[in-house]
Amino acid sequence: MRAEISLRIKQTKLKLELEKKKLTSLVEKNLELAKDGLKAANQRKKDFEDGKPLPFHKLESPEEAVKVVEDAEKEMKGVETEIEENKAAIKSLKKRSGMSAKFFEDEGSQDLNQKYCFALYVAKRRCSAITLVASFFLFFFSTIFIPHIIAPLAFLDSLLIVR
Repeated sequence: MRAEISLRIKQTKLKLELEKKKLTSLVEKNLELAKDGLKAANQRKKDFEDGKPLPFHKLESPEEAVKVVEDAEKEMKGVETEIEENKAAIKSLKKRSGMSAKFFEDEGSQDLNQKYCFALYVAKRRCSAITLVASFFLFFFSTIFIPHIIAPLAFLDSLLIVR
């Protein structure tokens, strides 16, 4: 159990470090790309509204201009949401990494109980399924084959009975 506790503590710390690296990656790459995309979309819309030629903005209608900006804003919100989720994961992992060994011991015990209780449940279900199948075959064969076997034997019994 001690090995399980130390393993869980190490896994928590490793997950925390990975989430921190993921967050910095998100901030550096995705957030900057989303901001640049939003700036470009706003600039394209402004160029369209100012009446610049088509090669500058590549927009055909005002609805398309609004849609381009909305798509860029949606992408920006998606990246911000992902960053917030990552921050929440880091917060929970920090809280978890501060837990005592007793917490991890209790958690490991619960996991093992759940795992083996489920295995016992499945084993019992298999036994009951086998019993059910066996009783079905016994019923099936007794109703179909046994009367055909017993009828000739009953005739032989009548010959063997001496009075």
